[in-house]
Amino acid sequence: MAETLRAAAAGAEEAARLVARISRLLEEAAHRGARALRLMVQARELCGLAAAGDDEATAALLHDLERRVAEAEREGRHRLRSGRPLVIGAPKSRARARVFPRHGHR
Repeated sequence: MAETLRAAAAGAEEAARLVARISRLLEEAAHRGARALRLMVQARELCGLAAAGDDEATAALLHDLERRVAEAEREGRHRLRSGRPLVIGAPKSRARARVFPRHGHR
């Protein structure tokens, strides 16, 4: 009985850690999404300035927008590179093995 309770507590701890990690991923994704939305708004402003023929304002906004998009792309590639080893090398959790048993194994 005590062993079952310990196993349940360990499983609950593992699940709580996973929930916290997933929450962090969602926060980061929301931040990147908001940043991309701001860049999109600026790109639309740029289209409006170009259509209005405001060359000076268009050039300034184009330069700033290009810099910020390149920075966001670099950051995204860096996050992907740094995250892949974590996903590829992550040990299989015992909880996953219980939820998704291999065929013929229990």
